[in-house]
Amino acid sequence: MNLLDNLKETYRQGNVAIRLIFINVAVYLTLQLVQILLRLFIINGEGLFEWLALPASFYQLLYHPWTLLTYMFLHKDLFHLLFNMIALYWFGKLFLMYNTGKQLTGLYLLGGIAAGLLYMLFYNLFPLFQGMTGFSVLMGASGSIMAVIVATAMQAPNMELRFFLLGNVKLKYIALVAVLISLFSITSSNAGGEIAHLGGALYGYIFIVSLR
Repeated sequence: MNLLDNLKETYRQGNVAIRLIFINVAVYLTLQLVQILLRLFIINGEGLFEWLALPASFYQLLYHPWTLLTYMFLHKDLFHLLFNMIALYWFGKLFLMYNTGKQLTGLYLLGGIAAGLLYMLFYNLFPLFQGMTGFSVLMGASGSIMAVIVATAMQAPNMELRFFLLGNVKLKYIALVAVLISLFSITSSNAGGEIAHLGGALYGYIFIVSLR
């Protein structure tokens, strides 16, 4: 069995978290290859990301409605992709101990939509961001993953993960620290991403409350 067959079999037998990771990686690799091809013809490929990333402007969203979905599978930087997929793997695996694959898919997608909408709301509501609304975009799975982290922590708050140097840490503290970091960073250089994290966290909370 060659590498391609192994990947197909892993995707087929893997859980929803694995499949979401495959999709994110496939999108990243495809866009990287397309960009390389465009560079060979001296064509700027940045427009690809602008076409798929979520704009801060509601007016621009009217002309690119698909970006409310595509942005959460879009990564420009390898380390951004790597860290997000590691988090999705571990917390997705824990989430599936208590929930179905269909619920994880819904949480990822709807958490990402909630994250994107909160990002757009902040950028159109607060004066700090209004000068950036015309050119700011959002990309990455972080908002969706934050929804998974918060939902998992609410269902198993006292479950522990072991971290290097820190030892065992309960999920409720991991989620709390993640939310607080984003909350105190909404005026930073990565304000859009941090706001999206809060939107995802809020949806993760609502998801579990609705289940109860």
